[in-house]
Amino acid sequence: MRYVTVCRNTTEGDTYVSLDDLRKQIDGVDTRIIELLAQRQGLSVAVGQEKAKNKQAISDSKREAAVMSRMRQMAQEYDLDIPTVERIYQCIIAASKSAQEIITSYEEQA
Repeated sequence: MRYVTVCRNTTEGDTYVSLDDLRKQIDGVDTRIIELLAQRQGLSVAVGQEKAKNKQAISDSKREAAVMSRMRQMAQEYDLDIPTVERIYQCIIAASKSAQEIITSYEEQA
């Protein structure tokens, strides 16, 4: 299990972390997740531009399968629920393909 420990037993002299502090930490993680999703989306747009230049299809089932396989492996390493991670990445991949379709149609019109 690879969870980050943030709250420990106070009888051993460790610091107690309050609910508010934990929620602030979650808010910070959520902010980083959104920043990373935006970064990923930007990279997906760049991939879409390259695909448009090279007249390549948006869908790449081999690449999608490789991404999903890697995410399943990482989910297992971090003791996360694999079906949940799969659903999250299905949404992320769908959003990436949607952004690429927009870019591809724009590039075709230009």
